Amino acid sequence: MIRPNFPSHWDKASVIRYFRGAKIFADISRNADVKDVTVIFEGKPLEGGLLTDICEGRDYRLSVLLPFCAKLNHEINNKRTVD
Repeated sequence: MIRPNFPSHWDKASVIRYFRGAKIFADISRNADVKDVTVIFEGKPLEGGLLTDICEGRDYRLSVLLPFCAKLNHEINNKRTVD
């Protein structure tokens, strides 16, 4: 299951993980349009954020979208009004 635990001040990151002999590339970013963690593989959301049928030697590319947290949205909105 793919559920990154991001510090609230991070907007995005890219990681490479090796799992069961496969190489998994993940681009993780915050997105205002999602309310829960969404994992995209081959253009489609993965049910439950679960990557299955992993084959040894294969590369997998994922996009992981994280919601903005309420505290971060509040900080961003306050900063915009102050600037």
